[in-house]
Amino acid sequence: MWKRNIEVFLYNPKYIENLANVVRSCACFGLNRVYYSGDRINLNQKRVPRGLRMYKEIELINNLPSFNNKYPIAVEVGDYTRLHKFSSLLEKNIILVFGPEDGNIPSHILSLCFDFITIDTLHPLNLANCVSILLYKLNEIEKNTQ
Repeated sequence: MWKRNIEVFLYNPKYIENLANVVRSCACFGLNRVYYSGDRINLNQKRVPRGLRMYKEIELINNLPSFNNKYPIAVEVGDYTRLHKFSSLLEKNIILVFGPEDGNIPSHILSLCFDFITIDTLHPLNLANCVSILLYKLNEIEKNTQ
């Protein structure tokens, strides 16, 4: 897998199932840290999805990550750069920044991002699916540049 540090940050996610599936995807691609913010997800509920119980190698942090020495990339709906142009980012410590399922990344977070990307689809994707697609694509970009 990757030789560099990639992290995922979910801004104020709404559904615990999406958080669990993001954790699972990150574990599958060898990441070790997922940040999320907000108070809409309760990890102390009776029934916590399996993805949050199984993948103990993933550090799950409910806090805004430090963007120092990182290269934050906002993943948004809109006319932004397509991912295939990002092979030059392989040397950077990337944080993929995702907005909530029912909104967008707020401007105070967007202002911290160096790049903005989108996934070309006919309709909006589920949050966890977006994370999986981007991690897969970054993995493919890295494999093709070795």
